Amino acid sequence: MQNMEQKSLHLQEISYDTKRWSLSNMQKILWFQIHKDGCEAQMKKEFALKLSSCAKNVAEMFSNPNREYNTTKEIFELKEITPLSESTAIAIYLKNTGKKAFAFFYLVKDKWVYFFPKESHIVGMAKLSKYHQEIEEHNFKKNFYNGII
Repeated sequence: MQNMEQKSLHLQEISYDTKRWSLSNMQKILWFQIHKDGCEAQMKKEFALKLSSCAKNVAEMFSNPNREYNTTKEIFELKEITPLSESTAIAIYLKNTGKKAFAFFYLVKDKWVYFFPKESHIVGMAKLSKYHQEIEEHNFKKNFYNGII
C-alpha cells in the first residue's frame, strides 16, 4: 500500500505533458487521478431500488414449488446484494436446503437482467479483463490527433 501511495505522490508532482509520457504512464496517471479523487462510479439510488425489487422477485420466482427443475421444492431467501459496479451486482440467496446460490445482475437500458452463473461463465468472464485492457489501450490512442500522445 505504501508503494501505491508513493506512486500517487510522485504522479502528483509530474508534468502532464502528454508528449513526454507513454500510453502506459498516461493510463497510470488517469487511474491514480480517478481513485485519488474518489470518482469511481457508484450505483444510482433509483437503480439500487430497482435492483432490490428485482432480486426479491427472483427469490419468489425460484421458490415456486411448481417451477420447472425445482424437483426438491427449494425456497430461495434473498440474503444480500453486493454491487460490483454502477451497473452490475450479485445477489446471494440462502436456500431452505442450507445451500447458497448467487445471481449475477447487470443493467441493460434501465432494466436489470440476471442469470445464475456456472463455473464456466465465471472463468470466461475472468478472461474478459485481458481483452478489455487491450481494446482500451488501442482506443485510448484514438483520442489524440493522429494517435500521437
